Amino acid sequence: MSESAFELLKAIVPSAITAIVAIIALITSAYSSHKATKTSYNNNIDNMRFTQKEKISDQIIEKASILLTKSDPNYLNTIINGITPMEISDSEFTSVQNQLLSITDEIQTLSTNIKLLSYTIKDTNSEALIYKIYGEMDLIHNQVQDMILQLIQLYLALTPNGNIKNIAVMPEKYKLEKSFSEKYPKIYTDLSIDIISLVEILKKNSIPQGKI
Repeated sequence: MSESAFELLKAIVPSAITAIVAIIALITSAYSSHKATKTSYNNNIDNMRFTQKEKISDQIIEKASILLTKSDPNYLNTIINGITPMEISDSEFTSVQNQLLSITDEIQTLSTNIKLLSYTIKDTNSEALIYKIYGEMDLIHNQVQDMILQLIQLYLALTPNGNIKNIAVMPEKYKLEKSFSEKYPKIYTDLSIDIISLVEILKKNSIPQGKI
């Protein structure tokens, strides 16, 4: 294993572990919330409001679990690693391009859904954290989008007439992989931690005082 490959591996492994821990935590929280909803409360306005918050937090967990999976640094690095120095046809390029762009589209859609769900909560205890998460999701999307667009340019360079800039595909691939691994994992980790914190706050505030 070369030194650069070893350094890259060191950068990827912590983020992959973080992703797994984050997703397990979210799924565990979701499972616990479903057990908690078996507790019966009086059917009044306050309890209806708390129940609604419980349902919204469950939906946030579901969307966030998918988002963290789709934006996981280890998964995205396998996408970068998928490119090989082999000529591809124009139709193959179009297919790859559509698949790559669908990743950013899905991340943006999930982020938008989480924003809409969290906005309906209007909880002062989590307002600052929610807006912080908004910024982190936007940053995640922008970082992934930039990486995908660069990767598409490398795939284009593999088509018969696409390498008009005389791009050295494999060296550029390694540069992209290294630069992405240097800054992206921290952004991803920050988002994972903040989403877990938000879910914990919402779960705590979804139980009416005196009914615990």
